[in-house]
Amino acid sequence: MAEQTKAYRYQRVAGRIENMIREGTLKSGSRIPSLRDMSSLMGVSLNTVREAYSTLEAQYLIEAVPQSGYFVRTLQKELKALPAVDPSRNDPENVSLCRVMSNYQEAGGLDSETQMGVSSLSAGFYPSAQLARILQDVARNSGSLAFDYHMPPGYRPLRDQVARINGEEGTCFQADDVVMTNGCHEAVFMALQVLCKPGDTVAVESPCYFNFFQMLEALNLNVVEIPSVSGDGFSIDTLRFVLETQKISVFFCIPNFSNPLGTCLSLEKKSDLVRLLHEFSVPMIEDDIYGSLYFGNNRPPTCYSLAEKDDVILCSSFSKNLGPGLRTGWIVPGKYREDIIRLKTLLNLGNNSIQELCLARYLEGRSYVKHMKKIRSILGRQMLQARKSIIESFPSGTRVSSPEGGLVFWVTLPGVFDSMELYRQGMKENLFFAPGKLFSLKRDYSSSLRLNGGNWNPKTEEAVRRLGVLAASVASQTL
Repeated sequence: MAEQTKAYRYQRVAGRIENMIREGTLKSGSRIPSLRDMSSLMGVSLNTVREAYSTLEAQYLIEAVPQSGYFVRTLQKELKALPAVDPSRNDPENVSLCRVMSNYQEAGGLDSETQMGVSSLSAGFYPSAQLARILQDVARNSGSLAFDYHMPPGYRPLRDQVARINGEEGTCFQADDVVMTNGCHEAVFMALQVLCKPGDTVAVESPCYFNFFQMLEALNLNVVEIPSVSGDGFSIDTLRFVLETQKISVFFCIPNFSNPLGTCLSLEKKSDLVRLLHEFSVPMIEDDIYGSLYFGNNRPPTCYSLAEKDDVILCSSFSKNLGPGLRTGWIVPGKYREDIIRLKTLLNLGNNSIQELCLARYLEGRSYVKHMKKIRSILGRQMLQARKSIIESFPSGTRVSSPEGGLVFWVTLPGVFDSMELYRQGMKENLFFAPGKLFSLKRDYSSSLRLNGGNWNPKTEEAVRRLGVLAASVASQTL
């Protein structure tokens, strides 16, 4: 009986680990608990665990590495090529473009070519090594401050730096005006929740960042799209007509290097805009996430810096210039500050504490200023090269925006063109971009698409050439 019990115990241990490996909980190359740790976890003797591990070794499921411990072996079936991603999971008319990107990440199929569809810089632009050193020091030497909650409005030294940096760039506010957020996306989402109730109507420039429409849908808000053109932006007269004829709760805009057009509103138009919204008592949500990525000599002003107090809620983040994975953003909500703090607390009790300490330390010196000066210079030249390649690669008559900052190009093909069909064919060749139809609910931008110019390298340039050839093929099919 004792022998049967012993056998049952080691088989039980081996069976549990095998199931975790087969189900993917323990992945190839990952370390499994030591003999002593597994003995404690399972409540069995060291000899029982040793026998279980020997059994798994004999089945080629795990292996012992001298001086390191036990690791999951690479299963033979995982050595085969990864299966293609199911196309039904990657149609952006049915699922979000972010979800498409997630599917490809899970399948291991996301590389520099697929980054044409995501607005981001190349990883080489980010100060990764310096941030890593600071992060290590913060984790080791900051004690409980690095691991306790940083309740809203967020870590004060970081808010001090956000206020200082924006002030040096021409947008002045105090640290007490700032609420730290989990990226700019969360900042905009919270602003909508505070300013609107279900059934309200929001005015927005069009085409507009596709995730914003998903926010409106999730909050049961209606939308009025104010048509914009590349290089000039939307019409103030059209917006005035909408404000005179409809009840608008808020206006959303990316005045500096809009996504997807890349347009930077002129100082005159920004001034006219804030005066018009003030006249109708309509608040504005300003997304300034690209404002610091200008290619000229001067940073374009924000609408916040031109407006009356509380007329504009300013949202931004470090996602585009220090790394999207940092997820550190902020909002300057004016009289809605307490509402935002209450909502932020309800959502997630604050941001990552170690991350906030790390960024505050990084921003204290002049490293950030030097970093931004360097990447603006490189990015400006890179975007010129990217635009030239797009024009040369796509069919004759294709129009390509000429942004003076930001990361994206708006590409419009001549005649009748179906960018969704190009998207579907491009995905089969690992060519990932954003079709124009995603950037509107009411208007048809089927002849257009958005390409990222922030991740430019020889492989991406070749991908653009291939996409241009494919676009010519799709165009010929519609004739």
